Amino acid sequence: MSALTFILRGEAEVTSDARPIGRLGQGLVGEMNVLDGGPASASVTLTRPARLFTITGGALNRLIRRDSDLRLLVENAMSRDTRAKLVAANQRLSTAQKGGHDDHEP
Repeated sequence: MSALTFILRGEAEVTSDARPIGRLGQGLVGEMNVLDGGPASASVTLTRPARLFTITGGALNRLIRRDSDLRLLVENAMSRDTRAKLVAANQRLSTAQKGGHDDHEP
């Protein structure tokens, strides 16, 4: 089941193939597959107590089919969140290639 979760407070670790690849604070989880129901690209585990808001992919799709303004808002929010994660990942990769260490995570 796909879902979109917004982490309001807390922290989570992102893993792929059981290897840590990042940390998340406030932001979206599940934005990569919630609308099309595709497979998750990573696993996310809370590492601190958190305040979350979650909507299933089916419920979200029903809402945005009825309201084009809501669809635009949701897609823009997911796009901004994904962009921020990609920028942070690029910064970490660049730092790692230079032999440095950067703890900055989105």
